[in-house]
Amino acid sequence: MGYVLKDLLTSKDFVQIGYSSGLTGYKGAIKVTPEEGVEYDVFDQLNLVYFLKDGMYVPHFIRERSAKGQTLKFERILTREDSLHLTDQPFYARKKDLPESVLQILSEGPEFIHLQGFMIYDVTQDREVGPVSKVEEYPAGWMAEVTASRDDPLLIPLAEPLIERIDEEEEIIYMALPEGLTEL
Repeated sequence: MGYVLKDLLTSKDFVQIGYSSGLTGYKGAIKVTPEEGVEYDVFDQLNLVYFLKDGMYVPHFIRERSAKGQTLKFERILTREDSLHLTDQPFYARKKDLPESVLQILSEGPEFIHLQGFMIYDVTQDREVGPVSKVEEYPAGWMAEVTASRDDPLLIPLAEPLIERIDEEEEIIYMALPEGLTEL
């Protein structure tokens, strides 16, 4: 009755489908914004969405949707205060729970989004830098946010000249980082 490693869910099983953009009302409803190219009706097809907490995908069951799908209410979240921790962050769905048409739209998105949860390994220092907690596009390009054992997040540019290779199986990004970058 034990689990086999292949049965456990990893970041490869999830895809970001939207962003919680704020609160509305006093009963814990959250405004949601779907990813570019995805329609609000995708939320009608889901029973739950996942939020990242401490590097783990935590399920939140949808209890109620607004008529146009622009707000969601979740089980066990009954007040505005209960939902504060879910605001202003991305949320995810399991790939197997989404229609193929939605997966196709999301797969056409930026190439670095799927690296969330991967470990960055600095080959020049021969050490782990930390896990990628978030990937965002800045005016200067794509950046990986690493928060391991630090108070302030460390931003690492996902520039192709710095990336030695990406091991999808082991979820490791091997990078040749400039000296001093991880000490900032």
